[in-house]
Amino acid sequence: MKGKLNMTENDSKKKFYEATGQNIKKYRDIRNYSLQTLAEKVGLTKKTISRYENGEIKINMDRLRDIAKALNVEVVQLTEGTGVFTLKEDRGVHSPLDKSQAELQVESKLMNELKLLADERGIDLSDPKTLDLLKDALDLIKRVRGE
Repeated sequence: MKGKLNMTENDSKKKFYEATGQNIKKYRDIRNYSLQTLAEKVGLTKKTISRYENGEIKINMDRLRDIAKALNVEVVQLTEGTGVFTLKEDRGVHSPLDKSQAELQVESKLMNELKLLADERGIDLSDPKTLDLLKDALDLIKRVRGE
């Protein structure tokens, strides 16, 4: 079945989708959204949202962006803790997943570094204006790199 994970699926892929699903549920709970509420905001069924949360089916980058937007979080927050990528200086990003997900991990790594830096300097990252500034800075970096 297309998009469905099975027991023979690569372990790192399974872990990625399971961790991402747990994060979706965590932020849905924080927002006090029911499965139905989130499903309506994203234009999906509550069964599909549930299957994402349980890591039962694959989620593509566009859908991840839609869910992040509906939950008012960054995509990197939904992929936090997935830990399925490695970086190699001579070869760039190596991933068992597709390039868009590898890019997510790089963004996540950048955001984690920014969080550490912000903590060191006493900057409140929960402030929406600060988050908007960081998002704009990340977009600027991507434009400069030609991504």
